[in-house]
Amino acid sequence: MVLIKTMKRYIKEVIFIIIWSVIFMKLFVVDVERQFIEYYFMEFKPYFAYRVFFYSLILIVCWYIIGNKRFFKNLGYLVFYPIILLLWKVPKIFFWQIPKILYKSKSWLLIYAYINSWINHFWQLKYNILRFLLLMVSLILIFKSNNVIILYVVNFFILGLLISLLVDKFKTAFQPLRLFKLNLELSNLKDKEKYNVASKFIDNLKETEDVENLDEEDSTKNELSVEKKQKENIEQIILIKSIFSFVTIRMKDFLSRKTYIVVFFLKILVAFLNAWFLISLLNYGAYKISESNFAVNNAPNFFDFVYYTFHSMLHGTIPHIVPSGVLGKVLDILAPFTGLLLTGTLLTVFFTVKTDKYKENLAEIIGFTETQLSQFENVLIEKYNFTLSQAVKFLESKKSYVCIIVKELDKIE
Repeated sequence: MVLIKTMKRYIKEVIFIIIWSVIFMKLFVVDVERQFIEYYFMEFKPYFAYRVFFYSLILIVCWYIIGNKRFFKNLGYLVFYPIILLLWKVPKIFFWQIPKILYKSKSWLLIYAYINSWINHFWQLKYNILRFLLLMVSLILIFKSNNVIILYVVNFFILGLLISLLVDKFKTAFQPLRLFKLNLELSNLKDKEKYNVASKFIDNLKETEDVENLDEEDSTKNELSVEKKQKENIEQIILIKSIFSFVTIRMKDFLSRKTYIVVFFLKILVAFLNAWFLISLLNYGAYKISESNFAVNNAPNFFDFVYYTFHSMLHGTIPHIVPSGVLGKVLDILAPFTGLLLTGTLLTVFFTVKTDKYKENLAEIIGFTETQLSQFENVLIEKYNFTLSQAVKFLESKKSYVCIIVKELDKIE
């Protein structure tokens, strides 16, 4: 029974995704309905103009079968499905279900790589939004416009996106460990020897407590306020120290060469797919600019150029699309060159790992976090006369929420 309900739910999700995908493509890309009818069911083309009546019939039949309550509930769900998908379902997959799967796998390298990828996305949020919007505008214009000047501008934008993709992967090969942006902290540490995350945090605690101490002798109320502030400061120190300690221990998983190479290979594979799509757009745009750029047997569509680009990136050819014009030949050179660059980036990482150079970067990050840990331990002793275990016991006596977090972190293998 549960399995049947689950299957029905997934089937409904698939149907709603298909419906909204057709609507989106019809509005911004191509009339999918008309293309589908003309390609597969040409005999039904005369009835295409009356499709609204057929859709209404299907809708009424569904209403009759499932009843009023379920019909209007599902109709409302369909109407607001894009909002539900973007604001609930997609975030749930990326921020709950995938982390849950990775946690159960106990592969800390994959967990760190996943967290790091999201931090990098948010760190470069404006840049990523700009690239996304450029891609969307380029897609709309390349499929809708036949103006030569606009198509040249669109191809220029797409070429820029391709170059940014290659540069990003190339930089990653020479600086593979950017976990939690700690490399920025390390570079600051080299430039300013006195720079220290823990010391800045501790200085802030001292300032807040000094302000409280000015009113300490006024009344018992102020004494309670100071004690509360002291508890909060110890909570912050223990919490941050526990997180630093947890991250430092788990970073040793990065020493696994095999796993590291597999993770980076997956990144290169995704980059290859993105480059494949972008070069396909470039080829299609070049054909729309001038049909003389390619010698073709029949009028090709975009998917023909996707097929052609795949072979071009792998140094192959297909008989029914052959570059003939200057722009077509330039793109035919660019495609395999892009494939070589991505392959070279992967080989660079392989040899870097092979020679253990990447461990030097990892050792710096671990050394950085260990420095912060010692700072937190010292402030507990100097400022509160507590060892780490005594501080935890003190918080347990105060029934602090931090103790629960620390215990949960300790349980993780």
